Amino acid sequence: MNTPLWTQYGLDPNTGNPPMAMDYRHVEMLHAEILKARPKVAVEIGSHKGHSLVAFLEAMKEIPEMEVHVFEPNPTDTLWQMVKEPYFTKRISVHPRPVWTYDMRPDFVFIDGDHGIPALADLAWCLTKYVPVIAMHDTRTAARLKNCDGAAAVANLLRGMGTREWNEDHEDRPNEWTWRGFGVSTVR
Repeated sequence: MNTPLWTQYGLDPNTGNPPMAMDYRHVEMLHAEILKARPKVAVEIGSHKGHSLVAFLEAMKEIPEMEVHVFEPNPTDTLWQMVKEPYFTKRISVHPRPVWTYDMRPDFVFIDGDHGIPALADLAWCLTKYVPVIAMHDTRTAARLKNCDGAAAVANLLRGMGTREWNEDHEDRPNEWTWRGFGVSTVR
């Protein structure tokens, strides 16, 4: 699969088996959702090497007032290089502690951090902050990958909330890991 954003930011498209990063197709979907929401304050929970962060970086070019907060306990050198580009430095912050230790009010949150119980704390924080758009990765992984029960629980909660709309892609495509799922919850 062609991965122009990953190439542009110098990211290796081979992210492991199973991959540590989300599928490139889902990165493009995330980018489209950010552009649709046009947030002023966006949050990414879990970034690892920055494979999903490229969706935010590209959106920042089209939404010049948007600031991005990345919550990543173990930022890699690759991630640091991406956020140190002069165009982004004043509008992007990397935080080593969990999102729930901060007081901010984002318009858009992407959850792809710890896939265990902490994912539920991430969701609770989003709901107490009345985040209008909550996107997440690994919405369907619990049945096929270990230690993803928290991500599945978050997706199930969002899927069942009557006050929010849920859209999800979890199609099982050849040579992709999109069956893992990418979901977006928006306030009705």
